[in-house]
Amino acid sequence: MVLLVIIFILSYFAFILGYVIYYYYKSYKDFKISKEIFERKFGSLEPSGDKSTWNKVTFTKITLKDVINCFSLSRDHKYNYLGVSWNIFYEGTDLYDYVEEFIEFVDSKAKPWWCPRFVLNLLHLFGDDNSIVRCRNQHLSSVKRRLTKGISINDIKTKFGTLRIYGLFTQEIDDKLNEVEKKVNPHLKEY
Repeated sequence: MVLLVIIFILSYFAFILGYVIYYYYKSYKDFKISKEIFERKFGSLEPSGDKSTWNKVTFTKITLKDVINCFSLSRDHKYNYLGVSWNIFYEGTDLYDYVEEFIEFVDSKAKPWWCPRFVLNLLHLFGDDNSIVRCRNQHLSSVKRRLTKGISINDIKTKFGTLRIYGLFTQEIDDKLNEVEKKVNPHLKEY
């Protein structure tokens, strides 16, 4: 019985690894084909001139603490893969609970049921450098986008007495956002 459980767990992680590798390869192949078509039509993508004058992009180093945070269940690191996932209100208030409920709803719609959250956080770390603007590895970033169906939160703020949450959402999430805004906006004048 124990052997069957171990085999099941190993096959589960092998399935996730296979899924990631498949979409990584597919993204790489699609990029290579589109690059070849572009080069045939417009010429080389490489910048001309002396290589020492090219602008090099540097990223921050990924530390062991960053990798460990991907496995963390604390609120600060749990939803990193969604993008901007921090709550702007004080903990223990009704407004905090409304926004937290919305972030959990987005998480439930973005995360596939079979994929653990730490896999998405690791893809976000190594693919997008834990950022909504930088891309460290476009193929890993593409895998994360496919797994989350492109859903992400870009900004959470209050402006002109209203709650503003920007992101890439489905219609269902957008409807939920409108409900949360209707609950929060009357209280913002007092906040």
